[in-house]
Amino acid sequence: MTVSARRDDFISYEKKYTLIDDCTRGQDAIKNGANFQKYLPLPLGVASTESKKYKLYKELAFYPNIVGRTSEALTGLAFRKQPSFNPEAIEGIEYLADRCSLDGEGVTQFSKKILSHVINYGRAGILVDFPEYGNPTPSIAEKEANNLYSYMAFYPTHSIINWNHKQVGAVKKLNLVVLHEEYLDFTKFDSKYKERWRVLMLDDGVYRQLVYDQDSDEPTKTFTPTDYGENTFSSIPFVFCGSTNNNSDMDKPPMLDLCHANINLYRLYADHRWILHNMADPFRYITNISKREQEDLERQGIKSGATKTLMLSGNSTIGNLELQENSSLSNEIDRSVAMMMAMGAKMVKNDSVNESATAAKIKASTEDSVLLSVMGNVSSAIDEAIRYVCMFEGAEYIKGAFSLDKNVIEEITEAQTLSVVLQAVMSGNSPRLPLYNALKSINLISEDMTYEEFIADIIKERESFNEFS
Repeated sequence: MTVSARRDDFISYEKKYTLIDDCTRGQDAIKNGANFQKYLPLPLGVASTESKKYKLYKELAFYPNIVGRTSEALTGLAFRKQPSFNPEAIEGIEYLADRCSLDGEGVTQFSKKILSHVINYGRAGILVDFPEYGNPTPSIAEKEANNLYSYMAFYPTHSIINWNHKQVGAVKKLNLVVLHEEYLDFTKFDSKYKERWRVLMLDDGVYRQLVYDQDSDEPTKTFTPTDYGENTFSSIPFVFCGSTNNNSDMDKPPMLDLCHANINLYRLYADHRWILHNMADPFRYITNISKREQEDLERQGIKSGATKTLMLSGNSTIGNLELQENSSLSNEIDRSVAMMMAMGAKMVKNDSVNESATAAKIKASTEDSVLLSVMGNVSSAIDEAIRYVCMFEGAEYIKGAFSLDKNVIEEITEAQTLSVVLQAVMSGNSPRLPLYNALKSINLISEDMTYEEFIADIIKERESFNEFS
């Protein structure tokens, strides 16, 4: 087995990841990528993707990137409020607020990248590392002069190709991670992408790093990282972040079902636009003509228009047959769009609109939405990465240094619920009790106010308004 070997469960997810890649990248990837025929099969009567008919069929097709927009909206919603991060509470890691990665991202930007990837693919990884330097315990002056700070490196799920655990007592301990990397190899006037594999492993309980280049069967670099006190690590400073939990299992990508629905909608749009294109020119028909007239017309071609004359026998008629749009196809498109909107909304909140407020609260205590689950997992993963940063920097770790504010979800959904209830009451289609409960649930009226007092206040306000009018 070579260093580039991939786990079977990773291989089983590769096609799913390719689908999500293409769906999130948009129309160009769907229509012109390697899998274009898989996404848009040959229509009936078309033999080849090189035929003019198929090329026109594909050109007319439209891919509405609902997957990409949903992913962006969910990420934006999760970061509607600034994450809670207090670097001053841990002396020595204040720099993370402005630069926690080699790309110069602050911890908020970095966590946003992690969350966006997990929302799409269900999994990501964070490696905490320290730059190569001769002195394992550099002074503050050396750190500042040479930018020597431990950092977090983001690894997409595609790059985490192998991993393993070893049971130590009652605990499963991560003892191997293999990361596939692509990097730019620069020469004087040129550059090209090359591959390498970074192996993180426990060797007799000591954490080591090995780097294999694409043309080498042996490691070209070997490291034994140490903490600020020059102690070796007994665990691998790599953190998994998933959509379900933060273990190493392959979680189902939250966007996968939406991707399948988006491809189905793309095909419906293709068929619909193909039909509309073929309906644009009416079918011309002629009845009651002789065989000779038919042959003459076929030989000469049928000319029509204000300046053209068509000579036919006495009982002949000519007309245009106009096709009607396929309403069943239009209805199916509408249903598909509505279904995808519902799927996206369910990722934000699982509560059914038909549940009572009490039932919804009971359910919310035991079941998170996909977005809430991912937000919690990202918070935990970043916090664990900060723990490793503290080990590298010689800082005292304080648990809970970073967290995303989950209240943004409740505030949005409660406001939406209040809007629906208020509209129903104003239209006369609902009693006032649901409005009373909705206002009370978001603390817009006092917890001590009874329903009778609420109604009495409404009547009093109405009487005052009438007197004023």
